Amino acid sequence: MKKTLLLLFFLTLPILLFSQEKGKLYFELDGVYWEKPLDNTGNLTAEKNRFGSLRPYLGFGLGKGWSLGLMGNYQSYDLQQDELIGLRAIYSQTPDEFGNYPIIDYTQFQSPLGMTNEFFGYGVFVRKSLALGKRTSLNFNFYGMREKSENGDFEVYPNYSSWGYYPCPTCLSYIPYPMKNSFEESNWRFGLDIAFAYELKPWLDLGVRANFLEFKKQTIINNEEIYYVDDYIPNYQYIGLSNYYGDRYYFGSAVAREGIRISLLFQPF
Repeated sequence: MKKTLLLLFFLTLPILLFSQEKGKLYFELDGVYWEKPLDNTGNLTAEKNRFGSLRPYLGFGLGKGWSLGLMGNYQSYDLQQDELIGLRAIYSQTPDEFGNYPIIDYTQFQSPLGMTNEFFGYGVFVRKSLALGKRTSLNFNFYGMREKSENGDFEVYPNYSSWGYYPCPTCLSYIPYPMKNSFEESNWRFGLDIAFAYELKPWLDLGVRANFLEFKKQTIINNEEIYYVDDYIPNYQYIGLSNYYGDRYYFGSAVAREGIRISLLFQPF
């Protein structure tokens, strides 16, 4: 990430010097936050989807409505995923000659699954502004970003009847709780934002922005090396989660996924 920041700085330094001659430097901040209640939830499952994002922009004017700059993206989310599907072993009631109970079959289980993470990313943007009137404008924002985090968690809300769990009087706690598996997440984003802005003051604009079109590559990597609950019983939670690791690709409008953002643009110079 440090190498990326240094590269972005040196790439934009000539533009910064050029923009200072033109006297067009601006700072913008936009953000969104929403929560969505989930249906058919109980005490042992997540009750809401939530998503929040905050993006700062530092822009340098190039003339004729064009500008270029650096941007960031702080993002926090807790989103429901498809149900976790895995296998649970069925053991024989008769031990073998070594005293072990062999596996004779498997049964499938399903459990609600949540995915939560927060991270900060960096990128660059190119903007074209079109005046619609004395105080209104339409802005087209072409951007590319890189994001990375090692703090993500899968939250598994097990169906205890299908998992075969039962209260353990000798355990420290037998109250059901979500089980977590940590993961690393990295994203590449390329897209087009469209924003409508209204000039409140000569140095301040209020706007609304949406990701009209976006390509996103999301990479999820397992952050744990737990394959067995103990020396003999496989960790079927891990086996089920392995289907979620790897690359995911999104292309299209990101409005439904990330909402409409409210922006403030400052032009002190």
